[in-house]
Amino acid sequence: MSLVVFTDIDDTLIQTERKCVGNDKLHPGAVDRNGQVISFYTEKQHKLISLLSDGVLIPVTGRNYAALCRTQLTFSHEAVINHGALILNHDCTIDEGWLQLIEFEVDPWQEQLVEWVRQVQQVIDHEQLPLRTNVITDFDISCYVSIKVDNQANKIEDFYPLLKPVIEQVNARQEARIHINGRNMALLPPYASKAKAVNYLKQKYQSLNNHTLFVGAGDSLSDIAFMKACDYLVVPQNSQITDSAFNEYIGE
Repeated sequence: MSLVVFTDIDDTLIQTERKCVGNDKLHPGAVDRNGQVISFYTEKQHKLISLLSDGVLIPVTGRNYAALCRTQLTFSHEAVINHGALILNHDCTIDEGWLQLIEFEVDPWQEQLVEWVRQVQQVIDHEQLPLRTNVITDFDISCYVSIKVDNQANKIEDFYPLLKPVIEQVNARQEARIHINGRNMALLPPYASKAKAVNYLKQKYQSLNNHTLFVGAGDSLSDIAFMKACDYLVVPQNSQITDSAFNEYIGE
């Protein structure tokens, strides 16, 4: 039986030093654009990565290709990047089968993504907010809208009231979604879907071996959709998923 593991990266396999708990030895997990280490993985995470690497280890991440390359992790197979908007082959070329599936959606959404950026930028300029926004483009494909907090003092939730008109527009589009993570917000078109990308790759591996075991690993509530496509789920002890699932059973 073959094993395929679909795994989120940030806050699942690596995290910032602030989020590392205990006295575990820390290993460099990712660097920034200047080569400075900004994320780490612990000894326990090192053991987990080694265990999962016995199979086909496929990252499923919001990172774009450049950010994926800045991790200190080794992935030798496919990669799901940009919140699922793109799938890369083992040689870091775009999976043409996936591209054919989404290309009819990409063009119609370009104008909407640009419009959302325009509206968010208008709020930023009017209110003098410590935010920046742009359309994330990778391999010449517009993947999603990014909104980032430009300081360490705020979280993106602090600006919900001012961003409410745009948030309501996104929520009104049933096929669009919003992803929140700390100081980041992503406005996602329908083709930026981790779940759809994982199901696409799952069918590929099932066609090679119908008895393939699929494992999904992730930390946030937004990861649940792609993890549910798998036979087993791996979740960090301290995560959005465990907080949501277990708090009611421990009196919180």
